[in-house]
Amino acid sequence: MFQVYKNHSLFTYFFLRALQGEADKNKDKSLNFAEIEDYVKENVSFLARKMYGRKQTPKFIGNRDKVVVRYR
Repeated sequence: MFQVYKNHSLFTYFFLRALQGEADKNKDKSLNFAEIEDYVKENVSFLARKMYGRKQTPKFIGNRDKVVVRYR
């Protein structure tokens, strides 16, 4: 199963995808901490349960409104 995720953990895989723009729900070409957190939590929690039968809930600490990435 990990080959699907390019040998990364579920957290790392979805965190990197978030930074590539997958988490930009409102399509404003910027990512704030809340968008990244929501995207990672949703995907990691779902797949950890589906693939491994375990509960995994990533924890984030920080200002949810802070913009982390802007795209052109």
